[in-house]
Amino acid sequence: MLRAARPALAVSFVTALFYLPGLDGAFLNWDDVNNFVQNPNYRGFSAHTLGWMLTTRLMGHYHPLTWFTLAFDYELWGMNPVGYHLTSLLFHAASAGLLYTLLKQLFESAPAAAIGALFWSLHPLRVESVSWITERRDVVCGVFFLLSVLAYLRMCREQAAGGRAGRWLALSVAAYAASLLSKSLGILLPLALLVLDVYPLRRFTPGNRRRVLLEKLPYGALAGAILLVMILAMKELGQVRTTVDPLARAAQASFGVCLYVWKTLLPWNLSPLYPIGSGINPAEAKFVACMIAAPLLSAVLVLLAWKKRPAPLAAWVAFLVLAAPVLGAVVRGFQLAADRYTYLSALPFSVLLAGALRTPLQGPSGRVGRGVAAAILLLLGILTSFQTRIWHTDMALWNHAIASGWGGAVAFTNRGSEKFRAVDLAGARADFDEAIRLDPRHSLAYLNRGKIFEMSRDRERALEEYSRAIECELRSPDAYERRSFVRDQKGDLAGARADLDEAIRRFPEAAAPWVTRGKLKLRSGDIPGGLADLEEGLRRNPRDASAYHYRGKVRFTRGDHDGAWRDFSAAIGLDPKLPEAHQDRGTVMALRGKFDLAVMDFSDEIRIDPRSLDAWRYRGLARMKMGARADATADLEQLLRLAPPDWPGRPEVEGWLADLRRPRR
Repeated sequence: MLRAARPALAVSFVTALFYLPGLDGAFLNWDDVNNFVQNPNYRGFSAHTLGWMLTTRLMGHYHPLTWFTLAFDYELWGMNPVGYHLTSLLFHAASAGLLYTLLKQLFESAPAAAIGALFWSLHPLRVESVSWITERRDVVCGVFFLLSVLAYLRMCREQAAGGRAGRWLALSVAAYAASLLSKSLGILLPLALLVLDVYPLRRFTPGNRRRVLLEKLPYGALAGAILLVMILAMKELGQVRTTVDPLARAAQASFGVCLYVWKTLLPWNLSPLYPIGSGINPAEAKFVACMIAAPLLSAVLVLLAWKKRPAPLAAWVAFLVLAAPVLGAVVRGFQLAADRYTYLSALPFSVLLAGALRTPLQGPSGRVGRGVAAAILLLLGILTSFQTRIWHTDMALWNHAIASGWGGAVAFTNRGSEKFRAVDLAGARADFDEAIRLDPRHSLAYLNRGKIFEMSRDRERALEEYSRAIECELRSPDAYERRSFVRDQKGDLAGARADLDEAIRRFPEAAAPWVTRGKLKLRSGDIPGGLADLEEGLRRNPRDASAYHYRGKVRFTRGDHDGAWRDFSAAIGLDPKLPEAHQDRGTVMALRGKFDLAVMDFSDEIRIDPRSLDAWRYRGLARMKMGARADATADLEQLLRLAPPDWPGRPEVEGWLADLRRPRR
C-alpha cells in the first residue's frame, strides 16, 4: 500500500517544496487582523470558542471546520504565523496528492496524472489561497472536495462491478458536507459530478439517467442548506444583490471567466484584488471584449464536441459550474475577480490536461514530452516561489498590487495603514488621499485619514472624516467609536454616547462598543449601567483585557479587593503589556501588605512605561514599607528626575527622601 502511495506522496512533496519561501510570512492587514490578530474567539478549544466557531458568520463566512483547524494551530503555535502557514501548506500538498490519485484513476497514466496534478498545485494562481492565512478555508475545502470526488469515483466502479456502492456514496456526501463546512466554494459540486457522469464516465445514458439524478439528491439538500446560510451571512454585510442589472452581471461574469483562463495560460502580473472601482460599465472595452470572447469560446467547444471531441467542452462546463458562485451573479463585492476563486474551478483544466497527455507521454517516444512538461512545471514552481514572497509582508503585498495597476483604492488604503503604523504620517496621508480620489466613497480611507487629524489634534477635521466614513458603506463600528472618542475629548458626552449607542444598534455582535460605552458610563457616574455594558462586552469577547481592567477598578472602589485582584490578573494574562493593570494590581497587593508582590507589579509597569511617574512613586513607597531604604531612595530620586519642575507631588517626595537620607539611630 505504501509503495502504491509513493507517487502521490512525491507530488505532495514537490508541491510543498516550492511553497517553503512563504512560511515566514506575517499576519497581513488584509483580513488577517480582523480574523486572527484582534479575534480571541478562535483561540484554543473551550466551550466559548467551540460555540463561537459553530455559529459565527464573521466577515460574511460560515466555515466552522476551518475554524477548528485554526484553533488547533493556536494550541500548537500561539500567535506565531509560521505555524499557520505550515498547516495551510500541508493541506495544499495533501490536495495535490489527492488530485494525482484522482487523475490516475481516471486515465491510468502515472506521468499524465503527475503533470496534471502539479500543473494545478504549482500554478501561481494557487498562492493566494495557500500563502494568505485568511484563506485557510480554501485549502481545507479543497481536501474534502477532492475526497468527495474520489469516493464518488469509487462508487461508480463498485456499481459497474456489481459491488456495494452505497457506502461510497455516503462517504462522498459526508466529504462534500465537510467541504461546505470549510467553505462554500464547492457548493455546485453536484452539477460538476453530473458533468463527470456525462463525460468521461459516460454514465448518463438512457435507462440510467434516473438513478444518476437521484444520487445527487443528498448533495443538493446539503447545497441548499449551506446556500441559505451563505446568503444570510452575506446579507448581513449588504453583499447580496437585490436589484437586477443583467448586463452588468453578464459583464462581471464574462470578465471573471476570461481573466481566469488568461491568467491560467499566462500567470503574470497577478494581484491580490481586481477592484470594481466606481462601478461596472458594460460598454467599457474590457467588458465588451470579454462578453464576446466567452460565448465565442463556448461555441467553438460545442462545435468540437459535435465533432466527437467532447473533453474540452466537458472541462469548460465543469469550470463554469465551479466558478459560477464567485462570478458576481448573486453575491456582490468590491472586486471583479480574485485569484483564490480558481482554487477549485481550475481543477477541470488539470483533468483536461492529464487526459490530453495520457497517450503522448507513453513509452520511449514520450520522453521529449515529459521533458517539456517538466520544464514548464519547474517554471511554474519558480514563479510560485516568487509569488509567495509577495504575500510575505503588508508593504510587499500592497506595493505589488499598486505596481500591477490593479490595486485601486483598497491597495492604497492598506498601504497607507501600514505607513501609519510606521509613523510615516505624510506617506500615509498621501495614500489615503489617493484612495479617496480613486473611490470617493471608500469609508476606510476616510476613517484612517481621520486618525491622522486626530493625532495632530485637529479634532474638527477628525470629526469631519469620521462622519464622512459613516456616510459611506460601513462594515465595522470603528468610525462610530473613533468619533465617539473625539467627541468625548471635546466634552460632548451626549454625542459620544449617541455614537456608541448607534454602533451597538448597527453592529450588535461587536464587543468593543459595549466596552467603550461601559467605560464612558463609569466616568459619568453611572456605575450600574457601566458594569452592565462591561459584562455584555465580556460576554461577546471574554478576552477583552481592558474590560476586565475597568471592571476591576469598579470592584476596587467598592472594596471588593479579591474581585479586583482577579480582574486585574485576568487583564494582565490577556495583555501583559497593559501598564495600568500592573499598577492597579500592585496597589491591591500593597494594601494587603504583600509589598514584595507589589514591587514586582510596579517593576513590570516600569519596564513597559519607563516614564510613568506613578510607577516609580508606588514602587518607592512599597520599598520604603519593606525597609529597602537604598532601593526606595533610588526610585524616588529617579521620579524627581523624570517629573517636571512644577509637578505638584514634588514637595511630598522630597520630604520622603529627606527622611530616607537621615542616618538611622
